[in-house]
Amino acid sequence: GKTIKKGLNITIIVLLLLMATITSGYILLQNSAVQTFIIKKITEQLSLKTNAQISIGKVDFRFFNKLVLNDVLISGTASDTIFYSRILSAKIDTLKIKEQRISLSELSFFENKISVVRDSANHFNFSFILDSLQTEKRDTSISVLWKIRCNQFNFQNSDFAFHDVSSDKQSHFFINQMNLNASDFFNYSDSTAFRINNLSLNYNNYLDINNLSANVSITKSKIEIDSLS
Repeated sequence: GKTIKKGLNITIIVLLLLMATITSGYILLQNSAVQTFIIKKITEQLSLKTNAQISIGKVDFRFFNKLVLNDVLISGTASDTIFYSRILSAKIDTLKIKEQRISLSELSFFENKISVVRDSANHFNFSFILDSLQTEKRDTSISVLWKIRCNQFNFQNSDFAFHDVSSDKQSHFFINQMNLNASDFFNYSDSTAFRINNLSLNYNNYLDINNLSANVSITKSKIEIDSLS
C-alpha cells in the first residue's frame, strides 16, 4: 500500500512539474523580447541560407496558433529592397517540424512594397535567393524544402514596381493599391498553385482592374492561368 501511495505521489509531483514547465514556457513565449530573440535567430539562419538580408522589427506570437510580424524586410546584395511588409499575420493550423510541413488557415500581408529589377545581364534582383535554395536542395544533409499549404492569403494595399534595364530600351511599370484575396495555396519544391478569388489594382495610373478571379499554377518552366473572369 505504501509503495502504491509513494508511486502516486511521485506521479503527481511529475505532473505538477510538467504543468509548471508548460505554464512557464507559455508565459515566457508571451514576452515580446523573447519572441523577438527567437525570430531574430530564425531570420539569421534564413539570411545565411538565402544570402539575402532579412529583418523583422517586432514579433507577437500568440500561443499556439497566431503569429504577427511587423516591418518584415527582404533586401538584396546591394541593400536594395525586394520585399517589405508592415504587418504579416499568420494563423497556424498544423506545424510538423520533423515532417517539414506547415498548414495555415490564413496568411495576410498589409501595406506591402515589392520591387523587381532585371539587370543588363538578364538577371532578376531575387535570382540569387533562388540559386541559394537550389544549392540547399542539392545538399542532402540539410533540406529547406517544406510542404506549405494555406487555405487563404491576402495582400492588402500593396505597391509593385518592375524595372527592366536589360537593354538600351529600359522599361518601368508600377502597380498601386493592389488588393488580393486567394485560397487553396499549395507549395512544394518548385511547384505552386492557388486560386485568385478577388484581385483589384491600378496599373500605371491609367488602368483599373476590379474583381478579377482565376486559377494560377506556377512551375520552374511555366505559369498557367485559367478560369479567368
